[in-house]
Amino acid sequence: MEKIDTSDFELSFNFKFNLHKSIISIGIEDSDWERLAVVYGTDLHWVKTEVEKIEREVQEGAKKVASAMNLDKLKAARSLKVAFLGDSITSDRQSYLQMIREVVKDIPAFEIIDFSISGHKSGDLLTAMFPNVVGAEADIVHIMIGTNDLRRNDDKYGVSHTSIQEFEKNMNYIVGILREEGTKVILSTVPPFSQAKAVENFVGYRMLFREEDRQAFNEVLRKIARKYGAIVNEMDEIYGQYTPDELTLIDGIHLNQTGQELLAEGVVKKLVEMV
Repeated sequence: MEKIDTSDFELSFNFKFNLHKSIISIGIEDSDWERLAVVYGTDLHWVKTEVEKIEREVQEGAKKVASAMNLDKLKAARSLKVAFLGDSITSDRQSYLQMIREVVKDIPAFEIIDFSISGHKSGDLLTAMFPNVVGAEADIVHIMIGTNDLRRNDDKYGVSHTSIQEFEKNMNYIVGILREEGTKVILSTVPPFSQAKAVENFVGYRMLFREEDRQAFNEVLRKIARKYGAIVNEMDEIYGQYTPDELTLIDGIHLNQTGQELLAEGVVKKLVEMV
């Protein structure tokens, strides 16, 4: 298995997943290259080179997604405001969200609002709800959360970072509030992971991801969707055409280009159906 070059990996990792982002604005735009170079302790040339590389991959993924879609319904919409809530899988500069941005960039009526923050768990979304998410008055809110929640510490205690009962309580509140506000909700299922990659490349972190936990958390999402009339973006059958190693980056947790393209296509399909 490929090993990480830690001298380069940490900088690229932190930048790729926008670790400077916060639910509280700190006055740095994602395109403010000079300030970002200072934040990440690098130079302007490195930032621009990294951005160009990522943008090429995003554009390539967006072309694949758009080629598989009929976007006429989205183009015909008078206005469509869609908010995205999630963790680093969404906040990733190379994520399905960025691909969707590229797909709809020429549709004037389509507005995207990004509330994704690296490291977020379902409990963090409670803080984001007011005034941010509810105040945005989005027509549709897409939520993909749970990877950080279901993580356990790999020791004799095996403690989960969020119990499934707490996860259900959080998601029940979040989806319930949004539906009360008249907002349509899409819940994307928690994607797969490769525990072997995580163990191999993050020695000392004691990260434990169990498939039975992922399945249980996804069942909670389905239950809540039924309760409130939300839409579930069921991705397991699509992901199931690949192994977790084939869908994840070297850390085993984040979706790679293939995984992000599959998810982008799944989300756009749901948006088209809902419009």
